[in-house]
Amino acid sequence: MILATIRSFLVESLRKVAAVERQIAWGLPRVLSGVSSHELKSVVQEYLAETESHCERFEKISKSLGESMADARCFVSEAFTREAIAISERRGDDRILDLAIMSVLRQMVHFEKSSYEIVRSIAEVCGEREVVEVVDEILTETEHTERSFILLTEDMMDSIAAKREEPLVPHIRPGTEGSASERRTR
Repeated sequence: MILATIRSFLVESLRKVAAVERQIAWGLPRVLSGVSSHELKSVVQEYLAETESHCERFEKISKSLGESMADARCFVSEAFTREAIAISERRGDDRILDLAIMSVLRQMVHFEKSSYEIVRSIAEVCGEREVVEVVDEILTETEHTERSFILLTEDMMDSIAAKREEPLVPHIRPGTEGSASERRTR
């Protein structure tokens, strides 16, 4: 598509955001399989349901503009999605893996929110009130999801920090006092 008018830029931007939503809807079920925390699973499942709803809303936007929202790619969302999937397939401490997954998902939600804010501004300039209304609804939901991820990240970080602050009690076998290096120096 040639970007010769503000309206053509709006349509192209909407197609990109629609691609973001499709990519997220494709990837989140795969990411879910690697999540351990019940709280994170719940937030990701809500995010998936919200994303599927956003995909449906693009049909309304498509009809309103008389333009197809298909045939676009967003390399940024593809990278976020693939990164989250790759982390979900790794092995390691469940808490750290969940935190790593959530980190990528927070970045993805923030990118998504920023994309919608830009699209909303373009739609306002074009006078596309129906698009502005739909995007406003989506933005409200996306901001809620972003807040859920922020709060859960804080909770998980507090939990990890609390574990680190627990006093370490060394395991000493009966009859052996001190460390191996201390015993060698006696």
